[in-house]
Amino acid sequence: MDNIESNRPPSPLKTLLIDDHSILRSGIKELLSTDPDIKVVAEAGDGQQGLELAITYEPDVIILDLDMPILNGLETLKKIKAHGLKCKVIIFTCSDLEMDVIETFRAGADGYLLKDIEPSDFIMSIRSIYSISFVASPSILKICNSDHYIKQSKKAANSINSLSHREIDVLKLMSNGFSNKLIAQELFISVGTVKIHVKNILKKLSLKSRVEVAVWAHNRTIN
Repeated sequence: MDNIESNRPPSPLKTLLIDDHSILRSGIKELLSTDPDIKVVAEAGDGQQGLELAITYEPDVIILDLDMPILNGLETLKKIKAHGLKCKVIIFTCSDLEMDVIETFRAGADGYLLKDIEPSDFIMSIRSIYSISFVASPSILKICNSDHYIKQSKKAANSINSLSHREIDVLKLMSNGFSNKLIAQELFISVGTVKIHVKNILKKLSLKSRVEVAVWAHNRTIN
């Protein structure tokens, strides 16, 4: 399904970098400065400082490392989500451990990129985060097809028959990265009604977040 025009990302994308290696932050900042649609508004060397800057600057995108002092990436991610910040969080790490991938997606990460990514692919991932459900390095997509997610997908598949026709409509749009507001516009219903449908879908499919819905949908075709 094509994303409708109002699903376009903010421009420029206000971006916050959170990584404990200053050299890496400088390199990322320099790389992103080559794209006029991305603007680094702040950077932090640990999770606690990153959380404070996220609250202050309200960025559109956060690039977040996992292994950091004071507050690690996973805990930072959980706190960002707990504060209700309306931003996309992309994990940027060296770790391709399945447990790290699973835990961060369950905590609400919108992407998982490895630090060996090509610069052009890195920029493209940031640019596309508002138009697709999630972004991930190729090896991470393989983890999304791992036994854990296959079992999860089978469990959800067994429950999909319990969804109403309207919930199926909402599910399809969720898996294509539509926000609650955009789903409401597409289906001509209120945002409040969408929220109720989303809550029911997650409960019926035993999924924890919209990203898990996207990962689940990645493994099957929704009719």
